[in-house]
Amino acid sequence: MDQLLNEEAVEHLEAIEEELKEISDKQIGPKRAFFNGIMQGMGVVGGSILALALLGWLLHLLGLVPGLAEVGAYLENLIERSGE
Repeated sequence: MDQLLNEEAVEHLEAIEEELKEISDKQIGPKRAFFNGIMQGMGVVGGSILALALLGWLLHLLGLVPGLAEVGAYLENLIERSGE
């Protein structure tokens, strides 16, 4: 009886060991986690800027924001002057 319990305990411990190895293999190092965080942050900022630009352009086309055309012309003038 004791030997049967011992065999079951050993099998259970081996199963736990295999699961722990799988978990350990899936984890990434702190450098990789930091890099992933930086990339995710840049993606959020870039996506937000793009979404806001598209929304502003759409509102400008529909004429719902009257002062947006003036701001756009001012920014375009600034860009042209900085390129010279």
